Order: sequence, then C-alpha cells, then structure tokens
Amino acid sequence: ILMGLNFLGIVRIPLLSREARFQSRGKPASIVAAYVMGLAFAFGWTPCIGPVLGPILTLAGGRETVGEGAALLAAYSLGL
Repeated sequence: ILMGLNFLGIVRIPLLSREARFQSRGKPASIVAAYVMGLAFAFGWTPCIGPVLGPILTLAGGRETVGEGAALLAAYSLGL
C-alpha cells in the first residue's frame, strides 16, 4: 500500500525516488564497460525471470517428448 501511495504521489519515500545515471563523456565504451553494463542488466532481470523460468523448465522436463518441451521453451523465449 505504501509503495502504491508513493507511486501516486500522496506519500513521498525518498529511498524509492532515488536515481542513478551514468554520463558518457563522448568516448566510445570499452569492453569492460560493456561487461559491467551486462552484469547490471542481468542483476536487474534475475528477480523477474527466475520465478517464471523455473516452472516452465519443470513443465518442459515433464513433457512426453523433447519437441513438446522445446516448444514450451521456444514460446517463452519468443515472449522474452
């Protein structure tokens, strides 16, 4: 409820309003910078993907044929 009230602007929670932005200085990104950005992206997506991917893998593993399981995983990948 508190997060909803914060989202509506009725209650302000400063911790939930913080931002972190990276400013490039016009230089091309290095390989290390691309790796770090990928790590940050993966860290942010893990809580979203894990709870959905687990049951899909369980369902795919329980199918009678490999093709049926592959079709489930293909549908998940297509949606992702």
